[in-house]
Amino acid sequence: MLEGDEKTSSQTLVLWEGPLAPSSHLYWKPDEAFCRRLRMRLPMDISPGQYRLLVRVSDVTLPLRELTLGPSTRRFDVPPVSREVDAMLGEWVRLVGFDVTSGVEPGRPLTVTLVWQTIATTPHSYTAFVHLLDETGRIVAQSDAIPAGGYATHRWVPGEVVVDPHPLTPSPEAGDLLSGPERTYRLVAGLYDPVTGRRVPAWDARQEPIPDGAVPLGEITLP
Repeated sequence: MLEGDEKTSSQTLVLWEGPLAPSSHLYWKPDEAFCRRLRMRLPMDISPGQYRLLVRVSDVTLPLRELTLGPSTRRFDVPPVSREVDAMLGEWVRLVGFDVTSGVEPGRPLTVTLVWQTIATTPHSYTAFVHLLDETGRIVAQSDAIPAGGYATHRWVPGEVVVDPHPLTPSPEAGDLLSGPERTYRLVAGLYDPVTGRRVPAWDARQEPIPDGAVPLGEITLP
């Protein structure tokens, strides 16, 4: 439970309720300790301020700690993008579009900034990928990372817009290609489960499936 002070709200918010553990009364022994991790989501309209985190078991209420909630940093406006995409991944997020730096300077990686818009919540933390491919489909530069510098996808809420920059690091065996003559490459992006490696299915604006969940972002010519 979360309880606000007189400056925020005297209302007590129930963040989670349920059994301590399945059939816990059948298996617990005297003096045995039990640890359970809960992931709770705060209400979208909660006011910033001071709160107390409480736990109630039967008729006993125990304070856990004091919390200070700041203003929300979520954004719900879609920024302008230089290149529109409009692809759905799974049934919960849309890749609106992206921006890309123009050209590659020595020692400075190419950066592709994806713009996501959440349709529904997901319980999973996915890894986003952006791959730069040569004419044979070989990855010559890539970024595989939790979106937006560590903003896990299970924390996104419906309607939220996430701006997700990806500096592309050349692969060791293909780095010489990026410093050679001018060539044209393909950019693709998507999401995958970091545990299984399985990519999230994707569909284009016409609701046609995108092969291998690799959303095409178009071609880019590099010197």
